[in-house]
Amino acid sequence: MHPDELSLLLIEDNLAEAELLYELLVDLQTTNCDIVHYSRLADGLGSLKSRSFDIVLLDLSLPDSQGLGSLTTLMAEAPNTPIVVLTNTNDSEIAVEAVHKGAQDYLVKKNISLDQELLWRSILYAIERKKNQEALRTANELLRQEVAMRELMQQKLRHSNQELEQFAYVASHDMKQPLASIYSWSQLLDVRYGDRLEEKGHSYIHSIQNSVKQMTQLIEDLLTYSRVDQAESTFVEVNCHLIAHQVINRLDSAIASKKAQITTNSLPSIYGNPLQLGQLFQNLIENALKYSKPHRPPLIHLSATRNPEALNQWIFSCQDNGIGIENEYFDQIFFAFKRLHSQAEYTGTGIGLALCKKIVQRHGGKIWLESTYGEGSIFYFSLPTIPNTAAVPHHLHQKDQHNR
Repeated sequence: MHPDELSLLLIEDNLAEAELLYELLVDLQTTNCDIVHYSRLADGLGSLKSRSFDIVLLDLSLPDSQGLGSLTTLMAEAPNTPIVVLTNTNDSEIAVEAVHKGAQDYLVKKNISLDQELLWRSILYAIERKKNQEALRTANELLRQEVAMRELMQQKLRHSNQELEQFAYVASHDMKQPLASIYSWSQLLDVRYGDRLEEKGHSYIHSIQNSVKQMTQLIEDLLTYSRVDQAESTFVEVNCHLIAHQVINRLDSAIASKKAQITTNSLPSIYGNPLQLGQLFQNLIENALKYSKPHRPPLIHLSATRNPEALNQWIFSCQDNGIGIENEYFDQIFFAFKRLHSQAEYTGTGIGLALCKKIVQRHGGKIWLESTYGEGSIFYFSLPTIPNTAAVPHHLHQKDQHNR
């Protein structure tokens, strides 16, 4: 780097040495040097207040200031200007301390007279280092501000989520009572006046009751969704194989009514919340049962493999032979209340898969799917392995079939 112009402040009380430095710098043909010289620190400080310099050469033995105190005073006045310290003493301790206090370099005067390039290299490197330091300081400050802003936003988001979850809980709880009353009054109306109603009147009552049931289920799902982040935060070892079979047993009636067949490979133990993981498996199996093709028994298979890209994760899958999902809806189905079908086609609230996504994310994983419309779907989700587990137990590699 050879700048075309260089403005330099020289603070040196020895006129002979100042003249020598001037001659060495002016002798440089590639750069036009504007050199301002003062013998006292106070005069140099005054000049810095009125104009800026590319660099300052500072002698440590001045009439009005001695030692490294001159450097400290000068840096306080011009913190962004690079400073090279000049001295007659070849003292490594002072040199290290000068750099530690903020000087860009430390030069012994007698060495400068022997090597003109030494002075020039020191000036150029000092300017460049100072630029880099300032750029790094600016970048660090911007990063600090960005981190602080993100922390503030995250804090506000956490507070907002807590308020939203609390509101959902209170609102859902308070909404159950009037719904229960509506259902009870409709039953009473049917009992007392049912014999006076025509078929259309009975259909109205049944519509009211069905709507109440649907709304009640929606509230229950909303409560479950809002409680995911309020659950116990301490994870424990969870046997997913056992959890999955417990879910299958609970769904025995629905599985039998659909004449479904569910098979599982041995599933690993992972770290997590057992209740939420049970909800995860249940929602995925219920989803596969619900969206099965008419007149074709559902085939559902659960399995898990190590994630080849992250050995501290298992990738689980739930495969079915149902109606499938079109590619354009792959992301939308994980949104709360997002439904692709009417209530007349498939009942539900649109919370199930959104709840699955929230549970998986709370466990540090992600959920996605592959699907062919009309042929079936595979839902994948990743969950963390047990910390410090060197190998998977042998019994987890044995295949187990569960048929219904």
